[in-house]
Amino acid sequence: MRTKHLTIAIWFFLVGVMVACEEPFDPQLKPSTQRLLVVDGMITNEPPPYTVQLSYSSDLKNPMLIPATEFQVWVQDDQGTVIPFTQMWPGTYSSAADGPAGISGRTYRLMLTSFDGRQYVSAPETLPQPVAIESVDYQIETIEPDNLPYSLTGLQFYLTTQPASTDSTYFVWQLTEAYKYQADFKLNYLYSGGLQLVFNTDSLRTCYKSQLVEELYLFDASRQSVPQVVDFPLNFVSTETRAFTFRYSLLVRQFSITATAFDFYRLVQEQNNSAGQLFTRQPFQIKGNITAVNVADETVLGLFMAASITEKRVFVDRPLQYFEWHYPQCDVYDYDAYKFIWTYPPESWPLLVTRGPNGLALPSTFCIDCRQQGGTLEKPDFWEDE
Repeated sequence: MRTKHLTIAIWFFLVGVMVACEEPFDPQLKPSTQRLLVVDGMITNEPPPYTVQLSYSSDLKNPMLIPATEFQVWVQDDQGTVIPFTQMWPGTYSSAADGPAGISGRTYRLMLTSFDGRQYVSAPETLPQPVAIESVDYQIETIEPDNLPYSLTGLQFYLTTQPASTDSTYFVWQLTEAYKYQADFKLNYLYSGGLQLVFNTDSLRTCYKSQLVEELYLFDASRQSVPQVVDFPLNFVSTETRAFTFRYSLLVRQFSITATAFDFYRLVQEQNNSAGQLFTRQPFQIKGNITAVNVADETVLGLFMAASITEKRVFVDRPLQYFEWHYPQCDVYDYDAYKFIWTYPPESWPLLVTRGPNGLALPSTFCIDCRQQGGTLEKPDFWEDE
């Protein structure tokens, strides 16, 4: 699906629990407040299908995902166009891939009806005009973390947009990083009761890893005389990982959203940032723009939003300057372990053997098989080499 949600970590703050440092917080909730409908839906200018996720909040002491099933779900715009959604799996509803697409300037509402007749509707959301990303650049910078005895050098990324129209001045960014890296040692032999020579010694050495950057990036340009984002700081990639030891890629997905959606994500960001601090706030439920139509005083959590998306991917080769790396490295060959390789049981085979300066060695699999560090041997379709 083309449409991707920004809420991978957000719902932990909506239905989870945080404990203040000053004193434990153990709310005694009424039964009616322990099972709230949670909505996560979005329509965009990208081609369908679009997705709406429905769930129920769980007990604070035992958080879990409870899908909300058997709902009728549809989106309707201000010109009468109806976009129906079908439940694809429990709690996840999708529109048709060949159905209507979101159009900038139109206003959309989400409509929900449960199997027992409860009705819900979102506030109207107008799909903003998309804003082009002018550049995503980086600078080599050094920071001094309070929790580390050393400084960290890395790549600090910055984003600049082109000037926006007056209805597209609220932004949220979703980042996905990908990088190419290598394990420390080559694979020279496999041992399965006897040594087998490996001709392609790099067969397990080079991997590619892709992952979301778990941080919210927000900006409000509504008060600027020229609504433009200039050199906005995005993620910092430090030498604590192998991320830019060879080649690094950053995909920036820019969401132009409404003021209502921006306020929602701002509250999520505030609660996220307060977690774990010395004087953290007590947890609170973040209400969005969904209301119950025929059930009095029912609280609904979550958000339905309309967003215009633009994206830009950049690639960065490892800079030529020297860096002091702080990621775990395999710099000691375990020759003693290889001397007793014959004692390893068959269920541990095949064992990965490398050749070091002093002969054959049996290091940790982590040191030879790059997949042990979370990557895959397959090059992504989007990947561009130097």
